[in-house]
Amino acid sequence: AYPHNQFGKALKDIHILFSSPELDTQIGYMRPIGFDTHSTQNDRLNPLLTQFNQAFGVFIQNMKSLGLWNNMIVMVYSEFGRTNRENGSQGTDHG
Repeated sequence: AYPHNQFGKALKDIHILFSSPELDTQIGYMRPIGFDTHSTQNDRLNPLLTQFNQAFGVFIQNMKSLGLWNNMIVMVYSEFGRTNRENGSQGTDHG
């Protein structure tokens, strides 16, 4: 079962699309929120990454059980970079 968070809900929807042959879905996309961490990054980012990891683990297992995983490419990206040093408020800014 997918966790009840933004990642679990999005990946469950993608699961449904991929596992419905009549829809012939070939691309799934999710846009999570909350990663714009200008301050207290450690306190905000760690829970988000943990939630993503848990939901994505369920997704992987479900795709494997359906025989779909070996035919998938997964891409995770961000639309902007981050500075590699703290900005003074325990966060990072756009690079």
